[in-house]
Amino acid sequence: MYPVNDVIHSPIETIFRVFRNRAIECAKSNKSRCLKLYGNQTSGNWTRFSLTSAILSTLLVTEITGCGGGSGTSLGQIVVDWTISTSCSVAGVIEVETRLVTLSDGATGQVYDLDRRACSSADPVIFVNVEPGTYRVEVEGFDSASKGTYFGAIETVNLGKGRTLETPVVKLTQKKTAIDVQWVFSNGKLCSHNGVSEVQLAVFDAETSAQYFESELAMPFACDPFSMPVALRTVGESPDLTYVPGGVLLGGLNPAQYLVYAFGLDPNGDKIVKGMVSSKTVLGQVTESTIVLVPCQSGDYPTLTCD
Repeated sequence: MYPVNDVIHSPIETIFRVFRNRAIECAKSNKSRCLKLYGNQTSGNWTRFSLTSAILSTLLVTEITGCGGGSGTSLGQIVVDWTISTSCSVAGVIEVETRLVTLSDGATGQVYDLDRRACSSADPVIFVNVEPGTYRVEVEGFDSASKGTYFGAIETVNLGKGRTLETPVVKLTQKKTAIDVQWVFSNGKLCSHNGVSEVQLAVFDAETSAQYFESELAMPFACDPFSMPVALRTVGESPDLTYVPGGVLLGGLNPAQYLVYAFGLDPNGDKIVKGMVSSKTVLGQVTESTIVLVPCQSGDYPTLTCD
């Protein structure tokens, strides 16, 4: 026996009622999307809807809006659109790679997902089934030799549970170049053996004699560059974010021929060794250049004096 106030529903009617209640609850949190799926089915008139429609619609709402509370509802998506400062053909960009890099604890710097397509594609990139968290969006353009020549990024995007996030348009600009300046001693010995504690650098355009990073290079670097964090031996921006310099990185330069001068200083700050190197940089790449340091009284580098 059932209490007289209870109403017994058929299985089909029960499913319809569950369907109706689900629609109402979803409409409270995501009204416009739920109405597109359900129409005005919250009015109570269910006779014109089939059982299949009810089940399928309920499943769709559960999956798309996350109202069902089931597994997978915390996943979201990130939509990325980009533009290039000139046309793909003029820039010489053949393909564009969009990377989603995680910034969450324990996985910082790891590529979560990526998309690579023709530069001529006009469709935005949509990363689906993305875990909620904090990400960096990187977009890189590659030439016919698969060299990265254009780049743009959004430093931080935060994706909430079950959300769709459209990022600002990423603007790709032409990459610069960089020089990784390294040094060795002509006698093959280390810094301590040669009495050098610091190295002073200066860089000039080989054609125009324009000096770069004059203020940034005013202070010398430790003779052993690995005794310093990478950030303290990086001047300007590297065109390759994954590159770890072996010496001092001078970035943000235009492709050109450069002259890099170096003086080794003793503990009193006096110049005791000298050296120079000519370095030709390439768009979007880091050029490694090694300076051979010789005693100041050496006849090598005759135009370079320690005065």
